[in-house]
Amino acid sequence: MTRCPLCQLQGPRGELHAHMADAHPQAVSTWSEPDSGRMRYRIRCPLCGAEHEARVKPRSHDPGFLEGFAREIRLVAFDMLLCHLEAEHDDAPAPEGATQERAKLPAAGPAGGRGRPGADGVPLPPGMAEPQLPGWMQAVEAMKVRKVKTSGSDR
Repeated sequence: MTRCPLCQLQGPRGELHAHMADAHPQAVSTWSEPDSGRMRYRIRCPLCGAEHEARVKPRSHDPGFLEGFAREIRLVAFDMLLCHLEAEHDDAPAPEGATQERAKLPAAGPAGGRGRPGADGVPLPPGMAEPQLPGWMQAVEAMKVRKVKTSGSDR
């Protein structure tokens, strides 16, 4: 069960997601930039105050778009908030049935992931072959100086 960060309601993530969009519309602000007409939304984490702001990408510059699609925009914003709560606050658990498995996973790195599979300390998934690096990364790898271990008798 997940708890709404804006009230005390608890429920499965899908129900909570819909609840947040319907019961807490004031948590998402939307506006059009006066000079360009670009439409944007912003949501703030109630726990740490971090903000997520993004451009709404409609196919037209319809001035009624923000009102007409307000719920859909809120759903996107609240999905971003739920992802933030899971990643940064460990406040919202994974979908039902995955809570025990989630506890077994290693902690995420500073960017939210563990890195490229095969990189230092990041294991390859079972059955995955070593990934082919793009040409520019191969050149960088070739330029790296590798330390060569010497035996004690070579000193």
